[in-house]
Amino acid sequence: MDMNLNGTKKHTYSKEDIEFIKANAHKGRKWLAEAMNRPLASVTAAMKNRGIKTGNTGHFKKGQNPWNAGRTDIRMSPETEFKKGQLPLNTLYDGAVTLRNDRCSKTGKLRRYKYIRISKAKWELYHRYLWMQHNGPIPKKHIVRFKNGDTLDCRIENLEMISMAENARRNTNREKFRKTLKLLMQEGDHPSVNLTDSYIVGNLSRGNRSIKEQIKKRPELIELKRNQLKLNRHINGKTK
Repeated sequence: MDMNLNGTKKHTYSKEDIEFIKANAHKGRKWLAEAMNRPLASVTAAMKNRGIKTGNTGHFKKGQNPWNAGRTDIRMSPETEFKKGQLPLNTLYDGAVTLRNDRCSKTGKLRRYKYIRISKAKWELYHRYLWMQHNGPIPKKHIVRFKNGDTLDCRIENLEMISMAENARRNTNREKFRKTLKLLMQEGDHPSVNLTDSYIVGNLSRGNRSIKEQIKKRPELIELKRNQLKLNRHINGKTK
């Protein structure tokens, strides 16, 4: 073993040493240094001078196990690691309200809702939570809906509870109305042109059957609404 100019030991490598390195280069420089009882820097230099590469790109290969597999005694940074029971800094507290996008299972459309944290890992739709706070539990097969259709407007006065059957009926009537209106417009006979009783009743009831039946019994109310629509059309310059 020779000495370098700076007084440190200079490790020499025989032909057999180099062949050993080439045969086991895939195991890495650290393994080679330990196996040959040589400093890691010396092995690295010897490989570099002879163009020997380890073949280790830093990516795990199929079937390869990490060096610390099965070991629980290794702690990389104990001063910053999470302690048992410790929560991340961004953990939300009970009562926190967040916004989420929920996808409708039928239409596939996204709708934005507010959620409130009740307890750890337990969240509730905010409008349902508010309704229950004011009116008690929500019966089975009932929903809480938004009167104005705005899913972020969770004011208690904008909420109402209806059965799922009633909600399905409203949705069906609403869809029928859209299709009928589209067909009439295509034919050039928009219902608002003639302001028929059925159109005005539908305009006032908004698809609510009980209200619709009550309005039918009030012809003076129908006529009042008809005159209002006529006046609005006249003001907007749409009178025909």
